[in-house]
Amino acid sequence: MANSADDEISPVEGHGEVPPTSAEAVAPRWAKVLVILWGLVLLLPVPVFILGYCCATTALASGEGGGNLTGGLGLVTALFVGAICGGGMLWHGAASLRGKPSRPLRLPPAWALVGGFVVAMGTALGLARLRWVAPILAPWFIVAAAVLMPLAALVLAVDDRPERVTWRWALVAFAAGATVSTTLTLILGWLTPFFIVWEILDLEEPIRRAAERFAALLAGREVARALTDPFFLLMMVQYAVLTPLIEEFAKSVVVLPLIRRVSRREAFLLGAAAGTGFAVLEDLVYALDAGSGWSGSLAVRALGAAVHPLCTGMAALAWHALLQPDPESADRATRWRLWARLFGMALAAHGIWNGSILLWSALSGTPLFGVVQHTRVIGTGIAVGLLALLGVEGAAAAWGVRTMSRRLQGAEVAARRWALPEMPEERAIALWAVVCLIVLLPLGLALLRQWWGR
Repeated sequence: MANSADDEISPVEGHGEVPPTSAEAVAPRWAKVLVILWGLVLLLPVPVFILGYCCATTALASGEGGGNLTGGLGLVTALFVGAICGGGMLWHGAASLRGKPSRPLRLPPAWALVGGFVVAMGTALGLARLRWVAPILAPWFIVAAAVLMPLAALVLAVDDRPERVTWRWALVAFAAGATVSTTLTLILGWLTPFFIVWEILDLEEPIRRAAERFAALLAGREVARALTDPFFLLMMVQYAVLTPLIEEFAKSVVVLPLIRRVSRREAFLLGAAAGTGFAVLEDLVYALDAGSGWSGSLAVRALGAAVHPLCTGMAALAWHALLQPDPESADRATRWRLWARLFGMALAAHGIWNGSILLWSALSGTPLFGVVQHTRVIGTGIAVGLLALLGVEGAAAAWGVRTMSRRLQGAEVAARRWALPEMPEERAIALWAVVCLIVLLPLGLALLRQWWGR
């Protein structure tokens, strides 16, 4: 976040004029102070993590330790969060208070980041086979792989036209998405329901029995019954409706201090940066949870690397439509309709992806609510088909990020009123959602009838 010195950066030659709506884009002082304090909180434990990493390295070098890749990945992830996210927030927050300007955001090309992801994954897989060095060296490449694919989606959003989005804004939004948003999601989406369901309503045993019944149906290859079981339907509501609602609120709320002071496209880019940070940390958490299956988890989630940047960018646009300061642009009812339209589309895109992931996870035997499913439920052909569907959805999300960004470029779009304009990019994303549903539902029914409905 920057002060007025940061906010008056001249536009880069050939990249258009700074939108007039951004002339007063100044982060409030309280937000800068919060950025510094949160960065300090994240940075303080870093010496402890460094000491732990050094002790682990020494133990392995002396032959006293074993190859615990998960433990090493946990330490490196903590170092990444503390040093990069915490250190970056502390540094840039202090620089902003001092009035030191930041440079416009410039990122490597998307193809280079995708290639880096492939190299990082291959190197990590190779190092993971070396038992004694795996927990020391492989985690760095796993973290790099988790960062590179979401970052490639952010590159598609920026599209070499960052406007007034600087390194400071982007890094703080990224770090806030990775830490503040994940903390809010943990509290609202997991700890609160856990406390209500397990502690207050005391439903632990009924839920566990329902999960075991669901797992037994899958183990018996009664997939048609399993996917219509109340337990699975409740999980679908949780993952495809409630989780997107909580996550999109938690991700977009971190950029609200700037929303009223930036253009529409800048709001979209800030949201995309926050979504990128959230995606990185979420991928690392899933890799940690997967244990020895970290590579498969990262590969599957890499297919949808653009989902979080796209959805959070649209959510940020929704808040911009509601909170932008020009009283003549639209009345209150129109603003609320725009907010509902954009935020609803973000939820729909996110929900379709989560629902597809849940379906794939259920049929591939992923552990659910502590119930480990060891039986292979689906064959290779169907697994590849479902992964291909995820790939199509992920590619559509990447296309949506680039299309939305380009539609928001230019002085004409920047000066456009919010009076419910025609937005082709929204219709395109809605079409993507409908196509995914049209493809997913008949495909699933056909597979069930052919393989398990006899």
